[in-house]
Amino acid sequence: MQLATRLVAGVLAAVLLTSAASAQSSADFYKGKTLTLGIGSGVGGSHDVVGKMISRHLAKHVPGNPTVVPQNVPGAASLPLANHLAQGAPTDGSYIALFNRAGIFDKIYDAKSAATFDPTKFNWLGSIDKIWSVAYVWHTAKAHTAQELLANEVIVGASGGTTDTIPTLMNEFAGFKFKIVRGYKGGGDVDLAVEKGEVEGRASTTWAELKKKHWLEEKKAFVLFWNGLEKHPDLTSAPLGLDFVKKPEDRKLMELFFAADEIGYPMAAPAGVPADRLAALRKALLDTFTDPAFVEEAKKLEFEVRPVSPEKIAKIVGDAYASPPEMIKRLQAVIQ
Repeated sequence: MQLATRLVAGVLAAVLLTSAASAQSSADFYKGKTLTLGIGSGVGGSHDVVGKMISRHLAKHVPGNPTVVPQNVPGAASLPLANHLAQGAPTDGSYIALFNRAGIFDKIYDAKSAATFDPTKFNWLGSIDKIWSVAYVWHTAKAHTAQELLANEVIVGASGGTTDTIPTLMNEFAGFKFKIVRGYKGGGDVDLAVEKGEVEGRASTTWAELKKKHWLEEKKAFVLFWNGLEKHPDLTSAPLGLDFVKKPEDRKLMELFFAADEIGYPMAAPAGVPADRLAALRKALLDTFTDPAFVEEAKKLEFEVRPVSPEKIAKIVGDAYASPPEMIKRLQAVIQ
């Protein structure tokens, strides 16, 4: 018994010494250094806001307290940033990235994707939250509910990405009657067009952004349905759009498409980062998300903090890319 106790104590001591050595090693590396946080969007918009908010709090949680510098890397769906992380970014732990989720799934969505990276090889760090997205219509539209959308046409504006793909897919698989007007530069331009009466709604906008406008309580706009795989507890009375997709094979396709929402604002380090520094970065990000000062700032900026673990991101991305090739080809055919 005494021998067993000594052995257990010895093992625990070794683990603690190893952890302490790893922390010291990471602190030695990061002390006096710059940690660059690439943000896969231009200035403005939710990804830029989230990335810069994280950069203001992350340094104090990384061993050695490096200077964290945000760097905007704009480009379609974060593809330039993701390509850089895979081929060119430092692999010593001094460079991390925050992506638009659509870019991570681009090779699933687009047979002609410009993505040259393999997202299953990234070292995922976590995400501040998943994406909560809805379709909304202006009060002048003929359909104010998803059920009414089965019989009444609604004109929605699109600026690319999910503002285009979601109404296309829901028309095909749920029988909705969206008429899509493309060519808007961004989601904000679509919202302005709605107010001007040019279009009647938008098939994809974040719940946080829609709430900021106070249109719902003023009865100026109505939520048609939730995008994604689940409803936000704020508004459970609105249905899931997915529930209007009746054929099992079509529903599986939509679940594959909506998987991207589950990773939210995914952050990653390149492949090849030393294990101790990767562990330090993952812990630092989680500590940032639970830091009261960070949570308070997020609240002021109207962002929720419901962290998505790196393990969950890795599983979602891995499962999606392991989907049957025929399913991926069918999804691409409908989107295109």
